[in-house]
Amino acid sequence: MSSSSAPRFGGHRALPLTFALPLLALLAACNSATGGAPPAPAVWRFENPLPAGADLHRVWGAASNDVYAVGERGVILHYDGAAWSVLRYEPAWDLASVGGSGRGDVHAVGSETAHWNGSTWSSTAGPPGSLPYWSIRALWVSGPRDAWATTDGEGIFHWDGQGWSSAGAGFGPLGAMWGSAPDDVWAVGETTTAHFDGSAWIQVGTPLLPAEDMSGTASYDIWTVGAGGWGAHWDGVEWATTQIATNVGSLHGIWAHTATDAWAVGSGGWTFHWDGASWTPIWSGVPSDLESVWGTAAYNVWAVGRDGTILRWNGAAWSSFTSGAAPDLWAGWGSSAKGAWAVGDGGTILRWTADGWVSEDGGTFAPLRGVWGWGPPPAQQTIWAVGSGGTIVRRDAASGWTRESPATSADLEAVSGISTTDVWAVGSSGTILRRGTSASWLPEPNATLVALHGVWASSGHDVWAVGDGGVILRRDGSGSWFQEQPSGTSARLTAVWGSSASDVWAVGDGGVILHRDGSGSWSAVPSGTLVPLRAVGGTGPRDVWAVGVHGMAVHWDGTAWNNPLEAQERRWMPTAHDLNGVACADGELRVVGAGGVILTHAP
Repeated sequence: MSSSSAPRFGGHRALPLTFALPLLALLAACNSATGGAPPAPAVWRFENPLPAGADLHRVWGAASNDVYAVGERGVILHYDGAAWSVLRYEPAWDLASVGGSGRGDVHAVGSETAHWNGSTWSSTAGPPGSLPYWSIRALWVSGPRDAWATTDGEGIFHWDGQGWSSAGAGFGPLGAMWGSAPDDVWAVGETTTAHFDGSAWIQVGTPLLPAEDMSGTASYDIWTVGAGGWGAHWDGVEWATTQIATNVGSLHGIWAHTATDAWAVGSGGWTFHWDGASWTPIWSGVPSDLESVWGTAAYNVWAVGRDGTILRWNGAAWSSFTSGAAPDLWAGWGSSAKGAWAVGDGGTILRWTADGWVSEDGGTFAPLRGVWGWGPPPAQQTIWAVGSGGTIVRRDAASGWTRESPATSADLEAVSGISTTDVWAVGSSGTILRRGTSASWLPEPNATLVALHGVWASSGHDVWAVGDGGVILRRDGSGSWFQEQPSGTSARLTAVWGSSASDVWAVGDGGVILHRDGSGSWSAVPSGTLVPLRAVGGTGPRDVWAVGVHGMAVHWDGTAWNNPLEAQERRWMPTAHDLNGVACADGELRVVGAGGVILTHAP
């Protein structure tokens, strides 16, 4: 989305790493809690993976140095022969397909429709009667005045250079399209194959299985792929099914170059090559599901998929054009712009540096769910990360990462503290551990056996833990934990954070947000969402963020919680991935989540 003074789609300019989304009406994330001058405009940026962590649904190009990929949240990526960059982002929409007839004629379609004429992107009115959210399922383009599309309904629609109009009906849902010429266009669905001969659409056979994609080399050589690793081939007379893959749940994309050179891609990063006689499985080297494949030659084939995955086949092997770790990230923490950390599945530990996010070896493969640190970054900082099976690892300047002896085998969910001799970790079965002056982790008794998911400390006599069933525990000056007044909710509480002992927030399932003020009472505060919230954090009483599943984020400005994108009719963050952690430092907000997603929001 462009600024308010610009057209909805700007010119064809690359914005590396940045989704051009100025939030002019929004308080800058992690801005000073004391107010002051109006905040500068802010933009969202993917820091990991790059060029974007959004799921990609389709790839197509006009030439080897003019390739497009589109996906969730309206993202459009472009490859210019040297590198991929972000062209455009519209968070209210999802794009299902991209195609064109040349460099100056490209359509991007899905729950919206857009067209590139060689100099600018412009919105186009969608097919008549189309529904929002994935309304267009398939696209094929032969020229500037000749494009075809199918929708979630049962219609076939035609683009004449001016707009979309209905061109056929009665075939049932059609999920894939392909053509060899303006008078040879095919569409296939669950029960029907439709063909356009230049004058009318007619039914020609039954595809035998639901198709997710189709491609061919001629009207007598067409492939479709779909669920269960099955494919089907049309020889000009009838369909014949074939088991392309036995080791994947579904095939999502296919591209046929010649009768002896075709590719299919699917679940788990698997690709399959057709040599004219048989299909050969070739693992791409990445675990992400692949959704689309396209190329210009046997030595230049692109595949895209989940978590921003972009792969290229050079005739001998697949290589990745996506940088950054892909495991799910569960927590983030930062003390300054130079001291940010993220942890996640497989023992993943990432540290922010001047060169971007780098991986560190914590000596464990256990899923890590919490991270916290103490001291000035980076050399003097001590960091703790906790995770499943009682895993606790610590990093300091002298010894790097070392494993600390756990006092439990319980899964640990969160960690927080006030110094290197006052650190708490919480987890399953009501587990609470404290690391004190003895440098050993010792259990602390408490009044619950339910799983605890969040902990935050403002001082040694003011520590909070939250968990299942709306449980809120507090540690007072005596060192004892006790259950606070009823929280007023039975929802699972997943995180707790405060700017002070008299300004504490807890968030959880169902969009629940609770606040404890100076009166010592907890009260519910409307969040404006029913989406489960996973994390909360901020810089002060007027700058607090809560994030959750499906890319949800809400902001507290000292008066109310509000979705920062609603004023611009945008409901979500730049990703639909679950967001699990939030960290604010030095004027920058970072959120981390599934698929290795790390977003930053700053002027």
